[in-house]
Amino acid sequence: MKSGRFFFTAVFLFVIHFSSVTNALAFWGFGGDASGERSGLDFNGGYDRNTETTVKGAVVSVETGQSGGPVLFGVRQPGGEVVHVVAAPQWFWSDRGIDVNPDDMLEATGSKAQGKDGKIYLISRTITNHTDKESVTLRDEDGRPEWRGGSRGKHGAGAGQRRMGAGGRRR
Repeated sequence: MKSGRFFFTAVFLFVIHFSSVTNALAFWGFGGDASGERSGLDFNGGYDRNTETTVKGAVVSVETGQSGGPVLFGVRQPGGEVVHVVAAPQWFWSDRGIDVNPDDMLEATGSKAQGKDGKIYLISRTITNHTDKESVTLRDEDGRPEWRGGSRGKHGAGAGQRRMGAGGRRR
């Protein structure tokens, strides 16, 4: 009887441990490149209102977050600097995001930081695609992500956001 209880407890702890590690790592070290370098920024809790700024420019790259990371857009600003705009988890972006393609003119407001990989990131609060004239709010005024509950209590689920089909594309 004791060995059966021990086995059950060991399996239970094993499952709990690896399920929590997977969720914790989902956004840890986002923004990797081919060399395996990671940004080291905390996507979920790293929003700093003191560093909030707006970037505008042409989209030069789109990463869809397929490997468990967030959707990212490379945005080249008029001076030539590329800022990596961090949007939202892929599942959230598919539901509430807007259509963004290379060469679109994007404007994003968010918390700007330099990752340990040397890249400049903007953890976005709002994104507007001026090419399609669409925008989306991803975090509330305090930087809390909408996918974590954000301001849903004040404005209801979606808070006026347009519903989208699979893949985040317009229907």
